[in-house]
Amino acid sequence: MKSKVILSFFLIFGFFVSKSSLAQWGLSYICQYPGGPSSNSWLVYNFATKDTGFLVENRYYSPSVGYSYTRHKTTDGGQSWQDIGTMSGHYMIDLFAVDPDTLFFIESTFMFDDFGGSFSGGYWESLYTFSGPYLDMPCDLFMINGHTGYILTYPGASGPPLLLYKYFNDSTSLVYHNDTLHVNEYSKLFFVNADLGFLTAYRSDGKWFLLKTQDGAISWASKTPHLEGRIFSIFFTSDSVGYLGCENGRIFKTLNQGATWDTLSTGTDEDIYCIHFANDSVGAFCGENIVLKKTNDAGLTWTVGSGGIQQGGYKTSLNNIQMFDFSTGFVVRTVLWGDCCYTLYREPYPIGIDTITRNASLTLFPNPVNNELNVRAGSSFPDKISFKMFNQFSQQVLTGQVPNPGIIDCRSLPNGLYFIKFVLSGSTMIRKVIKTGK
Repeated sequence: MKSKVILSFFLIFGFFVSKSSLAQWGLSYICQYPGGPSSNSWLVYNFATKDTGFLVENRYYSPSVGYSYTRHKTTDGGQSWQDIGTMSGHYMIDLFAVDPDTLFFIESTFMFDDFGGSFSGGYWESLYTFSGPYLDMPCDLFMINGHTGYILTYPGASGPPLLLYKYFNDSTSLVYHNDTLHVNEYSKLFFVNADLGFLTAYRSDGKWFLLKTQDGAISWASKTPHLEGRIFSIFFTSDSVGYLGCENGRIFKTLNQGATWDTLSTGTDEDIYCIHFANDSVGAFCGENIVLKKTNDAGLTWTVGSGGIQQGGYKTSLNNIQMFDFSTGFVVRTVLWGDCCYTLYREPYPIGIDTITRNASLTLFPNPVNNELNVRAGSSFPDKISFKMFNQFSQQVLTGQVPNPGIIDCRSLPNGLYFIKFVLSGSTMIRKVIKTGK
């Protein structure tokens, strides 16, 4: 299952934990803020399995240049990323990986899917263009399978403030609209099966509601008449048990499809932007000021799990988390001000570090390094390899090209933990090194 990403400056992390230790985070992907007062960047991601996932880097440069985005795919749990296409003139709003070979996504004006097995050029099919009488703007996508899904939109012009489209067997149609409730980038969709689904929306006075359908989105009823504040996230682990992540550190849990809700003790008063469960018992939530906690008892107790994630600017938060089991997951870090770039962290990343990287196609040694770091890539890679080096706060400290094989001079760097982003024949790889001895 996936969760929606809030548009801003993003970093994605993946974590490694054991049941007796706190979460540790390791770098997988970096994309940088393009610079300039009119610039903006953000990313969306979704994993089909703990090994196979998709990441889209959106960029807005200026009114004259406009938008573009680049798609990436990993098949090794984020150890490396392959570029699978670039699009100009639009930006990616949301994506949903049904399985490793089937990806649906919505652009600012289109809905696409891909049933190509390799994604290395791929077969991309446009399914629907949002160009109706309301010039709808999509805000969330949820696919039940490769043939059925829903798109939540709001109008770009006058019209109902809540519009829901259904995709079924290559056909997309408007199935529901609401004249009194609104949706925006915080609104969420979640379907347990083809009939049972939920969505979040708000009234003009700011009050948020959870709506429920039991007939495949034909009719909806409110299930949250007394909740106050914004609802940021929704997740159901079964057709009866569900969770809502809300303002001020509140999580609500239902055992009866939303008929009644109980408040869980979270130990935080920070806004909870996303909650996600791997199964009935194991889950996590994340939110404002890099709060991240995990549970293995269905929310009865929560353990801090944000080890290794740094504050990055004026306002830093975690906005999207996706779990696969107790020790595997990914999360998005958002930096609103200050130095920022986008970073994907993955599992497994224990506190220790290998003296030589485990990926035979790219070898770094010695590690820890004192003065000179040797770099060797396989014979299929180019004679010169582009790289960028970042400190643990995601600030760039070195950039350039290194011969293959070659040496990166690290003598000027302070002691500490660093991440190096390598670009190898269209693939992006991130490696962790420790600088010592200065």
